[in-house]
Amino acid sequence: MNNHAQNISGFKQNITTQLFSDPCLIYSPWLQVDFKALDIESIMLSQITAGINYLHTVALKNQAKHISVAVPIEWDVLQQKLRLTGWKPALTRMIRVPHSAQTTHALSSEFLISVAKPTATEIMPLLLEQAAYHSQNYPNYYTPAKNLANQNYLKSVQADLDDSNSITVVIRRSGIPIAYLQAGKRNDNISIFEIIVSKKYRGMGIGSKILEFFLSEPKVALSQLQVESWHDQPALGLYTKMGFKIIAQEYYLIMNTKIST
Repeated sequence: MNNHAQNISGFKQNITTQLFSDPCLIYSPWLQVDFKALDIESIMLSQITAGINYLHTVALKNQAKHISVAVPIEWDVLQQKLRLTGWKPALTRMIRVPHSAQTTHALSSEFLISVAKPTATEIMPLLLEQAAYHSQNYPNYYTPAKNLANQNYLKSVQADLDDSNSITVVIRRSGIPIAYLQAGKRNDNISIFEIIVSKKYRGMGIGSKILEFFLSEPKVALSQLQVESWHDQPALGLYTKMGFKIIAQEYYLIMNTKIST
């Protein structure tokens, strides 16, 4: 076996790939790549370099429109290489190891917080508000909010809510959702997918309250938690305050971008 073949083999043994689709993303579906180990010595940089074109081939085979690679935070040399070859920093991946249940602080009586699942119709205004923010700040990545205001998107949101592994927390004022957290079980972990606070209520500590309430749930406190946030988002400070630690930076490559060999 030549060196190139050995490098590809070693690379393939140390990654997992999965195809995802999301109507909110312009470049969807995409190939998600994760390293199995965080030990930098378990895989050589030469193996990763040789494997980038392999990922491109896999993505094309699956008709993926972009590739996302989660790079362990300590692999700064690889992160520099990705930036130099057209990859863009996207999400920061964080974890929180099991803690004792978090103490919660009461909300004002005008707000009602609950784990009862809402309907897709109830939270659609929040989702569209979030979509508008994302498409404005990340126009090359997110679908415009106006393109999501349809029955197909509503059905996909309801299907996510109906999933038995879905966990939700909603804060309402006068019966109307003004903040929403969605999480889900993945194997032995729980991942936070979204925390949305209506623009009108931002800066009031609502995001902290909904996350505190979520962390106070016994089944949540006893699980390892994962969350992803855009690398330049203020939410990173909130997650750090709540005991999350950065483990990886995710980079993406649009498939119409030439990959350097």
